[in-house]
Amino acid sequence: MNVNLKLSVETAKRLSDKAIREGQTLEGFLENLAEHEALVPSNGKSADADRPEDEERPWRGVFVLDYPRQEIFAAEHEVNVNTLPSLPAEVRIDARRMADESE
Repeated sequence: MNVNLKLSVETAKRLSDKAIREGQTLEGFLENLAEHEALVPSNGKSADADRPEDEERPWRGVFVLDYPRQEIFAAEHEVNVNTLPSLPAEVRIDARRMADESE
């Protein structure tokens, strides 16, 4: 069935942008939109609730692709903390910290 639509330029542009983001043509996007709306009953509830569990549905959303991971730090090293130089404690007192403590 063919349907002709008269859309404003702005509406056609927004729909075309949505279609491109979903990797579809404008015609395919509008066809999927019409099919989805045809599945929604007049009571406003989704028709997906009536769909059997084993029926395939198209996946929508964001997918994280598995990429090969590279180990950066693989070697283990032993550190003797007694041989490290000791640094004196540094105490800083400023007006901002004094104001926070007094509240």
